[in-house]
Order: sequence, then structure tokens, then C-alpha cells
Amino acid sequence: MKWLRKASALLLVCCMVMMLAAGCNTQPAESDPVGGENSTVSTEPTADNTTENVDPTDDTTADPTGDPTGEDTTDATGEDTTTEAGNSTTSGTNKTSGTNKTSGTNKTSATNKTSGTNKTSGTNKTSAPTKSSVSSATKTSANTSVTAPTQAVDNRFPGRVTDLKGRKVRINMPPNMATDPNNESVKRRNALVADIEKTYNCDIEFYVRNSENAGDNTITKSVLAGDPVCDVWIQGGASEFMAHYNAGLLQDLSRWKTIDFERKENPWSKSINLFKMNGAYYALTDLSAIEANYATSSYVMYYNPKLLRQYGITEDLFALQENGKWTWDKFAEICKKFSQNTPDNMAAYYDFDLNLYHALLYTNGTDWIVNDGVTPYFNGNDVKAQEALTKYREWTADDVIKVPAAVTTTSVFQNKTYSFFAGLAPFNVGLVTHLEWGLMQGGQTTQDVKDNYGILMLPKWKESDEYTASVYASQIGGYSIPFGVSAANEVLTVMDAFYSFNSPTAGDPTEKYLQNHIDKWLNAATGQNSRKTVARLHKLFVNGKNEYTFGWMGGYTTPNIRTDSNNGWYSHVLKIANGTEAMGSALSSVTNTYNNALKNFYTGR
Repeated sequence: MKWLRKASALLLVCCMVMMLAAGCNTQPAESDPVGGENSTVSTEPTADNTTENVDPTDDTTADPTGDPTGEDTTDATGEDTTTEAGNSTTSGTNKTSGTNKTSGTNKTSATNKTSGTNKTSGTNKTSAPTKSSVSSATKTSANTSVTAPTQAVDNRFPGRVTDLKGRKVRINMPPNMATDPNNESVKRRNALVADIEKTYNCDIEFYVRNSENAGDNTITKSVLAGDPVCDVWIQGGASEFMAHYNAGLLQDLSRWKTIDFERKENPWSKSINLFKMNGAYYALTDLSAIEANYATSSYVMYYNPKLLRQYGITEDLFALQENGKWTWDKFAEICKKFSQNTPDNMAAYYDFDLNLYHALLYTNGTDWIVNDGVTPYFNGNDVKAQEALTKYREWTADDVIKVPAAVTTTSVFQNKTYSFFAGLAPFNVGLVTHLEWGLMQGGQTTQDVKDNYGILMLPKWKESDEYTASVYASQIGGYSIPFGVSAANEVLTVMDAFYSFNSPTAGDPTEKYLQNHIDKWLNAATGQNSRKTVARLHKLFVNGKNEYTFGWMGGYTTPNIRTDSNNGWYSHVLKIANGTEAMGSALSSVTNTYNNALKNFYTGR
């Protein structure tokens, strides 16, 4: 009987080993979202993103309750013009500018979600996806040699892999970036793809789709159905990213312990912090696109020297800029002199979009919302923010500028924001991208203004300051991994190599930027000086001296603390500027409400 007891014990041990082995190889099952009582999908992704290489015990799978409802509808601010990630813009009428903002109707809403049966309505159906694999014949060229960056082995990142065992990684790519294999940048990209495939034993395929701001929500519907059509998903600016984040459609990239998001060597730009929510990263940005694409989202001062001369202003503003004397005090001096000599239908500056107010904040090194990557907070009580608002109020009282009495709901084409384009105002603060899509091709600009406009840096607070490059951060896009993608650490390893690579270019990158984005829009009157301004701005980006702004977050909170007509910050700013509300009482009435709204903004995704 002793031998029988020994055999029984041995058999029990074997059974336990087999059970443990079976348990270790079992991944949590995926489940499709199920429609609720109103036949809308509960966007609750399951813990399907498991991997053999990462301890999944720290899984914080989102349990989303919101939906991408397109909250960021068109308002009078003209700020949420979206530039697609990866240095891409949609063609034709799908390009967005201050004049052509994407309205809430183009964003994914509850009505666009698939039902429990995964059916889509006739109006929301899209054509079959177009995939574009980069063939081995086009991945390299005889004169192109690119080596994918690899990160050294680091025990802090156990999720990093070196062999994907032939896995296909589908990267979302807009059509205008996926074509023309003879283009030099495309050649470099294809060579990089070939090297990454060899280094990590994977197969990269481009899933060719525009971002959703171009009106295509195919990818969202596939994620809601539990079967993403791509592994890497373009987030075309804040409007797309926040809709997807709020709906819980994006994976927390930090939890995979795959890459060092804050490493100093070969880093992403600080723009990656735009996608740091509640201490976790939800997207990567594209290092190779920063100098070109992101510079177009920076603020400049457009002006009309011919109109200034017509009313007695003969100072050379370009010379003032070069001598370091282009300050806000000089701007105010010129505006006041101009307004004293012009008819009632003209003014030096109409700030109907509050871009001038924002420019005062940015050039003073602050913003009305500050984000530390964990919890954003209302910054109205900051000394520098109050300095900016005080100057704004004084200028309104002294007839230096004109502002509306309240946040306007009138179409931006019909309000006085566009007085500059009509030749009725000599100054306008806007993005560099507005040169093409607001000024030269917007349709509202007179030929006389096109022939005479100039571009200046934003004025300085004092002569000893440096000129600034401030980017309205809602413009910046990134790349995420949607829920439903398994072994996301493998995808993230490939993303690290693909997006953190700063492709070397022949010649001066600033000169290339000017040739590709600026030169064709310059006029004979001021073109060379405007070119010098943009070159100066661009070099700030090349040297990493640009700053990103966070006021855009106020448009995504509940309640909307940016443009709400009753208690939004813009409403209070205009009341303060017009003298109908005291700054102190406004700040005391909104600070707690705004901070609670911003705290909830990051919670529970």
C-alpha cells in the first residue's frame, strides 16, 4: 500500500502542474460591446490586450461611460482647427483651418455607434477599407540607408520584445502619406519600415484611411465592434483624441512597460505630454514631423503695412522686430494712433476669437489652464495670467482694441474677426497654417490684402524678452493603440522604432520647411521679410524652444468651461474687458467649479 500512496501523491502533483500550465496559457476572452436599451453600444472594451511578455496584473481596463459625441462644436474662437498627426492634412475641402472647423456633426456620436448586432445605418456606411502594403521592392532604394532605432535592454521595461515572430502590424496612414514612392521622405520611411521589419521580425502594413475629422469613422466602428481594423490609430488633434479617450477606446500605453516615455536620448518632443492623461500616456507623437507640421500650428501676428501707411503709420515693423523692439507696448501705441484717424467701421484689432487674449498669455509664459500631466487646473489666479487680463481690459477701455460684449454664436465668416481679411483692420493674430487656409485660400480675403499682408512674430512683453513660439495644442495629433488589439506591447515596440526616428534630411530643415509650406504664398511687397519671420519661428522648433498650450481642455469638460454662455471663461474675460465684471469676483466665482470640472476630465477612463 506504501507504493500506492506514493503513486497517488505523484499523480496529484502532475495534475496540479497541468492545471497551472493551462491557466498560464489562458488569455481573457474578448467580448463585443452590447447595445443598451436605446440600441446604442456600451463602449466597454474588455481586457483583451494581454501578452505573454507583460505581467497583466496591473491591468486598469477602462470602463467607459461616455461616448464620442462631438462636444467640440464650432464656436467663435477659431482655435480648434485640426492638423492631422504625422505631418499630414486632408486635401481639398476636408482641410481644417480657422475658417473651416470640424463641427460636432463630423465627430463620432451616439448615433454613429453600432448596435448590439453591429449594424450601421445607411448614412454612416463607408466603403471597403483600402489597404496598402509596402512591397519589398519599394521599401529601400539604392541611395537610402536607414537603421531603426533600438532601445537598450532595461529591466524596467519587461514588455519590450525583440522578435514578433512574423506578426503583421497595421499602421493607420492617411492617403496623402501612403503614396508617391519616388518622394524622398517616402523613400526614407520605406527604408525605415524595411529595417524595422528585419530587426523585429514583423510585417508592417499601412491601413490607408483619413482621420475622423475628415468624416470617416470606419476605425471607431471597428473598435466598438471588438475587431479593430488597425493596430496603430491616428488621433487627428484634440477633437479626435478626446472623443476616443472619453469613450474608453484607447489603450493606456504606460501599463505595458515597454518604452521609456521620458528618456533623454532620442526623445519625442514635449508634445507627447499632450496625451498624458491621469499620469498615463495614450499616444505617441511623431518626432520626424515636429519641425514641419507643428510649426504651422504656432501663432504669429499678421499685419497690413499698406493700410497702416494709409492712416499715418509709417514705422517699419519688420525693422522693429529685427531690433528687438517689437513689444506689446509698441503694438498698443500703433493701434491707438490708427484708431484715432479711421472711420467708425474700422479698428486696429477686432478680437472676436480671443486669439489676442491668448497671445498675451502665451508671450507672458502662461495660460489660463495649466497641465502637469496628472491633473490640469485653472490658472486664472496666476500673477502672469492676471497681468495679461489686466492689459486686455486696459486696451479695451483705451480703444486700442475692440471686443464683443459676449461670446458670439454668429458664424465666424459674418463677424468682425475677418475685418483684417476685408482690409478693415491692420492686425490679426492667427496660426501659420491660416496663411494658406484662412488668408490666401479662405475666400473672404480681398486681393489687395493678399498683395500686401506681412507676418510678424508675436510681440514681446518687454524688449529684453525673447520672441516666443506658442502652439495651440489642440492642433497636435498622435498615434494610439485601440482597445481590441492583443499583445499591445509588441505593437508599441514597433511604434517606438517608427515614430521616435528623426530622419536625417539633406540641407537646412528650416529652408526645406519654407520651400514646402511658405514660399508659394508670399507676396512681392513683404514676402522676403515675412519669410525671415517664419524662419525665425521655425528655428525655435528645431531647437526645442517652443511651448504647447492647454486652454483647449476647457472645451471638453462637463460643463464646458471655455465657451459656455453663462459661466465659460471666455464669457467672463469679455465681461471683464468691457468693464461689466470685476476680475476678482469672476475668479472667486469660477475657480472651484473649473478645477472640479478639470479633475473629472481625467478621471475614470
